[in-house]
Amino acid sequence: LRQTLESLAAQSVQPAELVIVDGSDDAASRSWCEGESIPGLGSAVSWHAAELTGAAIQRNQGVRYCAQPVFKSGVAMQRSAWRKQRPRRWGIRAMLTNPDKVKLFTLMGGYPNTMALKDGRLVSSLVELDFADVKGQGHVKRAIEVAVAGGHNILMIGPPGSGKSMLSKRIPTIIPPMSLDEAIETTKIHSIAGFLDGEKSFVSTRPFRSPHHTISDIGLLGGGAFPTPGEVSLANNGVLFLDELPEFKRSALEVMRQPLEDGKVTISRAAGSLTFPSEFMLVAAMNPCPCGYFGDLKRECRCSPVQVQRYRQRISGPLIDRIDLHIEVPAVEYRDVSSERAEENSTAIRERIARGRQKQQERFSRDAKINCNARMTTRHLKTHCKLSADSQELIRVAMTELNLSARAYDRILKVSRTIADLDDKIDIAPEHVSEAIQYRTFDRTLWV
Repeated sequence: LRQTLESLAAQSVQPAELVIVDGSDDAASRSWCEGESIPGLGSAVSWHAAELTGAAIQRNQGVRYCAQPVFKSGVAMQRSAWRKQRPRRWGIRAMLTNPDKVKLFTLMGGYPNTMALKDGRLVSSLVELDFADVKGQGHVKRAIEVAVAGGHNILMIGPPGSGKSMLSKRIPTIIPPMSLDEAIETTKIHSIAGFLDGEKSFVSTRPFRSPHHTISDIGLLGGGAFPTPGEVSLANNGVLFLDELPEFKRSALEVMRQPLEDGKVTISRAAGSLTFPSEFMLVAAMNPCPCGYFGDLKRECRCSPVQVQRYRQRISGPLIDRIDLHIEVPAVEYRDVSSERAEENSTAIRERIARGRQKQQERFSRDAKINCNARMTTRHLKTHCKLSADSQELIRVAMTELNLSARAYDRILKVSRTIADLDDKIDIAPEHVSEAIQYRTFDRTLWV
């Protein structure tokens, strides 16, 4: 323990707060911490038996000793349970600051995990994929940028090999990093599910969950004799990617309707009920038909009209209505695949998205429950999504011609607000509304 503290001191950073978590609640450890002075870390060491929450991380000098383990179910675990699951384990969670740099350091069982904290958000250094790897598909990248900037759900429809999965797996590289509160909330959920261990004791990057289409209703929503979070909750503050959407069981897809709308899921059992957060961004991909080539100009579709209709009807209208953007992903042309032209990388896209998210954070600074445009309520729409006469006429024509629902109307307004934020505009212009409307056409042209 002393060696670890000395290694922190060697980084020449001044601690804002250092929390030592000891599962054994050993009096000797407590006495040692109270009386120990580590050069470079300061000597104001105090004992405090409290759980580590977002409110507990404050800019106080010194070291805090925490006798109760944390990050298991949102509250401190009973010590007997801790000894059973984590025998003779100790850990350190610390927030270290410099005048211009903040780091959040976690260590559990001797495995360090360091994340930078910039402007109140965790910055991950682990980036393996990049949008620069994707050739062509400029309009699809634009739709994904809009979806990520506002936290909107997106559905991609296209033939096999068009790059739907490739694009989806690169979405985490352009999502703005989590805030500290979001990271703590995500860590709690993953800890409840039993996904944390000595090598990974803190979730610093946004989750990207990609369940197989054979998943059960309970696996997706959560539950069991002792209710545990499902995929919709494990993807909280992150991305839930459903590849081959029509292949999922109809019942499994339908259970997502409430989490998509409310941002939480309640699991009721005889022993009681639990509510888990489920504020995730849904990214779905599907083929237009069973063979995958319906509407393709170069390959003939082998499916009958009845097969195509039956395949699409596996996805209900109410679920499609809750997806903000529907985008067609055509097959990539040879000239795009063989082109030597450099594609835009994830860093450039992420910077634009970060600027758009910053505007949203300032807009909803007084409402802690709203962190992006996709979470706006009717009250926020009236305040932040006022339209000009031309924009209102565009939406009126779209709702009349495309027979859009009232929910689709709200989602068009939210997407329009996001596009205006990316364009650095205060007011929503007609071109922003037009782009938002074009992302809603597939729910009628493909399902009618």
